[in-house]
Amino acid sequence: MKRITLTKFMSRERGLFYFCVWNKSNFEDNRFSNTYENIVFLNKGKDKTVVYFDLDEVKKDLEEILRRLKKKGFIDEIIKDYMKHWEILFQYVQKKKKLNNIKDLRLFYETWLNWWHSMATLFLLADIETVPLEIREKSLEIRKKHEKYSEEGNNLFLDFFKAKFPDYANLVEVVTPEEVFSLENRKFSDKKLLSIKERLKGWALINGKVYPINELDNELKENNLVLVEPEANKSEEIKGNVAYKGLIKGYARLISSKSDLDLLRKGEILVSEMTHPGYVPFLNKVSAIVTDEGGIVCHAAIVSREMKIPCIVGTKIATKLLRTGDLIEVDANKGTIKILKRMGDK
Repeated sequence: MKRITLTKFMSRERGLFYFCVWNKSNFEDNRFSNTYENIVFLNKGKDKTVVYFDLDEVKKDLEEILRRLKKKGFIDEIIKDYMKHWEILFQYVQKKKKLNNIKDLRLFYETWLNWWHSMATLFLLADIETVPLEIREKSLEIRKKHEKYSEEGNNLFLDFFKAKFPDYANLVEVVTPEEVFSLENRKFSDKKLLSIKERLKGWALINGKVYPINELDNELKENNLVLVEPEANKSEEIKGNVAYKGLIKGYARLISSKSDLDLLRKGEILVSEMTHPGYVPFLNKVSAIVTDEGGIVCHAAIVSREMKIPCIVGTKIATKLLRTGDLIEVDANKGTIKILKRMGDK
């Protein structure tokens, strides 16, 4: 049987609870697009989790969304659903409502889950050039207003769990929704606690089931899956999409997670897989931004335009080819990055 190839699609700095919401939505919710059959979320014991999709499934999903868009009022139906659930979630973001107990968390989780599907659909539509302009503009307006809150669902859960279950605070990044809900009337058993602690070394969420990192290879084989990443060639020029124009020469600073942001120095060029709202307070230091991921309306693209920072997104391989200290030229007029001098070269 031919194995199914899943390609690295993006990466995010979130906890397992967050990725379980993402996974469940993609597998079970088909109100506005297709459901998926194969997704892998892989964390190797670090801040960042890599998400792998079957690109054929992504293509079919996009085709289905475009087909449904031909139905009159479909975009307004998505927006209505999005806003209905967002209005509830936003009360927690604004601290008007608080997660006091497991019952509150369950309601928050279900709302978050229902919101996720319309959110993912809208955010995707804003980035697709073949979508009618009117629809893209409606989607982009919502994305620009709300993307800065993209971490809040995760943060609200983290704060609740650490406050409610201080004895398990060190496990906050590696517990699933079902495991947290089980704490309503009892503590974790010794066996369950041991299995959760194993995830601190790394974990994989494969088609909805969580495994410790040491079982990854076996479970991929059992599920007939293979994981791949975009290949980096040896070219001295990297290409991507222009988010904000400009021409900058400077030294690269690779940032692999938000914990590295304090290393940024004034005038350096930020090179990262992606950015998110946690990066914003540090971006006034950088002279340019280069990312592996994203389209012209991703977080890095939107923020770079607001802050007028030359930016190239969607290179796929910049973090593989560039090193901290490399002297590079970012031509955000043409969408190219050139390596002028390698770090350590005389």
